[in-house]
Amino acid sequence: MLIVELALQAHQETAGHWPEKLSQLVPSILRRIPHDPWSKEGAELHYRRADDSYVLYSVGRNGNDDGGTAPKNNEYGSVDSFTGDLRLDVLYAPSELCAPYEDDETEEEAEDSFDAEQ
Repeated sequence: MLIVELALQAHQETAGHWPEKLSQLVPSILRRIPHDPWSKEGAELHYRRADDSYVLYSVGRNGNDDGGTAPKNNEYGSVDSFTGDLRLDVLYAPSELCAPYEDDETEEEAEDSFDAEQ
């Protein structure tokens, strides 16, 4: 899925827009569209344009195409991977733990300040 994500970014940078279909990435960027590893039918990854962006997803562990719906959180606040579809933009969204260092802060100072907050 990450390879397709990078191919989409490359297409957007060269063409100035997101493709209408994943097939537009073949053969100029990708050799083929990867299959969805969770699909029982061996279908390709799912993609749709959404205004000025897109949704790329796998049917996820439940094997159902939920239309790109993001997984729900379980009772502990973690992503419940048996609900919704697998999307990189949801699972790997930036968080405060991934925030860049302050302009004049070193890696060690950032770690010390993070440890102090815990």
